[in-house]
Amino acid sequence: SALRPRVAVLLGIDKKWHLPLLLCRGLSTIPPIWWGFQCTGFLVRYRTRGAIIESSTGRFTLKERLVLTEILLAILWCTASAYLSFFFADCLMSRWLLHYTPSATLVRLFTINAVYMYLTSWTLHLSGAAVKPQLLLPAWISIALTLTVLYHLTQRKSNIRRETSAAIRVFWLASFISMCLLLIQIHLRTED
Repeated sequence: SALRPRVAVLLGIDKKWHLPLLLCRGLSTIPPIWWGFQCTGFLVRYRTRGAIIESSTGRFTLKERLVLTEILLAILWCTASAYLSFFFADCLMSRWLLHYTPSATLVRLFTINAVYMYLTSWTLHLSGAAVKPQLLLPAWISIALTLTVLYHLTQRKSNIRRETSAAIRVFWLASFISMCLLLIQIHLRTED
C-alpha cells in the first residue's frame, strides 16, 4: 500500500515506524512544493501589476512572453525537483533501513532533509531567484541537476533499474519540454 514503505514492510519493521518514515521521507518534497507556490505567486503578482497586458493586436510582447515562459518552466522544474528529491530520500531510506534501526534512519532522513531545505533556500537566495522571477528557471534547473547527480552517485552500486530510469526520464522530460518552449519563443521572436 502507499501508506507503508516497501522496504520497511519487507524487513518486517514494526508498523509504528511506517508513518514517521513516510512523513520524514515526504519532507524532501517541501522545498520544491513551497517554491512552486512561490513561482505561482510571482506569476499572479506579475499579472495583477499589469505587466502582462495584451496589446491591441491581442498578442503578448516578447518580454512578457519570456517572463511568463520562464516562470512556467520554473514551476515545471520545481515539480521535477520534488519528484527527484522524493526518489533520492526514498532510496536513502531504503539503504539506511538495511543497515540501521528505524530511529537512526529517521534521524538521518530528517538531517538530510534539513540540509536539503537549507541548501535549496541558499541556492535560490544567492542566485537572486528569491527576488527576481527570471532567475528561478536556471536556479531550479541547477537544483534538479544536482539532485539527479547525487541520486546516481549514491545509487551507483545498487541495481535498481526502475527507479534509476525513472529519475533519468523525469530529467529528460523536463529538459525536452523546456527546450521546446524556448524554441517556440525563439521562433515567435523571429516573427515579431
